Amino acid sequence: MYPVLRTLMVWWRARSAPPCKVSDRVETRLTVSPFDLDLNLHMNNGRFLTLMDLGRYDMIFRAGLLPEVRRRGWFPVLATASIRFRRSLRAFEKITLTTQIVYWDEKWFYFQQEVHRGTAEGELASQAVVKGLFRDAKGPVPIAQMLEVFGVGALERPPMPDLVRYGVEPKTASAAVPIVSGAQPP
Repeated sequence: MYPVLRTLMVWWRARSAPPCKVSDRVETRLTVSPFDLDLNLHMNNGRFLTLMDLGRYDMIFRAGLLPEVRRRGWFPVLATASIRFRRSLRAFEKITLTTQIVYWDEKWFYFQQEVHRGTAEGELASQAVVKGLFRDAKGPVPIAQMLEVFGVGALERPPMPDLVRYGVEPKTASAAVPIVSGAQPP
């Protein structure tokens, strides 16, 4: 079951959280639920990605974008997620999910998301690069249009980080797996 109650909780907390800009790193605090566990009694691999949805929602809520996104009939779509699991998480552990847009091109946003034990400075449990966009009834919404609507039209695109170019694996010729169409390992 999708964590609808958690989504509502994130939205409720975002109403009183400090606002953020689209370029900010957003921290979302959560607790591992017993319903997040698999038969090995640690957080299920798929649940990491589900909880990362909440981090992106938190960013949309705190940046004040939800009314405009809904008014325009835009909805988020993911194309790729590359994740690396580093540590197990158990029931009732406090975690902090960090979410940041680290790159964009004409069509896609690239998010770096990390799950840490305790605070954002705590032990890293997982790290992901997620590629997504917004669509409307006509198709993908151009990034330039989105940035203009979000009030950051003049925001300079950062250089593409290796994390986006090669995923979350260590940068070696044998482990580099491009997640960006046409990217080649060094």
